[in-house]
Amino acid sequence: MKCSPDFEENNLVCCTSTYGVIRPTYLRTVSNRTIEKSGVKRISFHGLRHTHATLLLRAGIHPKVVQERLGHRSIQTTLDTYSHVIPGIQEIAATSIQASLYVKKEIVPDNVVSISKK
Repeated sequence: MKCSPDFEENNLVCCTSTYGVIRPTYLRTVSNRTIEKSGVKRISFHGLRHTHATLLLRAGIHPKVVQERLGHRSIQTTLDTYSHVIPGIQEIAATSIQASLYVKKEIVPDNVVSISKK
């Protein structure tokens, strides 16, 4: 890939065909054209960010992974913003504590000697 000195100097990840900076207005115009052609609901770039995080959390992806993908400095920010979309979070907590409190005793066959103190 050939790059102009401006491209390398500005440390650009994406650029125009002439190696210039992509302006937000151009990006928005291209995005809007693509959305219109696809027939999906129009959404802002920031809305895409929220949608991305929401879909990941609803799919059961660990919040730490979502935090890293969003670039949040703290996982607390991610959890404060998105924990309400994690499916069944309260049910999971209740089931987990119930399982911890009501552990069924292991059935030991008669031919096995137990070494635990009673």
